[in-house]
Amino acid sequence: MEVDSQLYSTRQGNFYISEKPQVMIMAMLILQSYEKAKEKLSEDVKKKNVVIKDFGEFEANGKKILFKKGEMKEKGQNMLVELYAVESTKENTIFITGVYLPKDKLRFANTIKKAASTAKLE
Repeated sequence: MEVDSQLYSTRQGNFYISEKPQVMIMAMLILQSYEKAKEKLSEDVKKKNVVIKDFGEFEANGKKILFKKGEMKEKGQNMLVELYAVESTKENTIFITGVYLPKDKLRFANTIKKAASTAKLE
């Protein structure tokens, strides 16, 4: 997974964090097929504090990638959330989540999509 180390200067395991503004990318391997992950992500979000703004699928590097983008309110502050499910193996899916402030969208949204587009098991 390609993550810009100049923007995300802190790495803690599978978390990548920028200093200012504070933005986070988290990667997780889920023991679930891509089709099962797609089915679950296609369901409506039941959390009260998340409003889905965009949902879809694309291909990158020969892999299917499902995405869900939304807004949430955390501690009185609006945040944008991006979730990507990346096809990995028959039994595994890589999930990439990014969280940032709306004012930082232009600077950071493409870095989260790039991380998802380049994610793979090694």
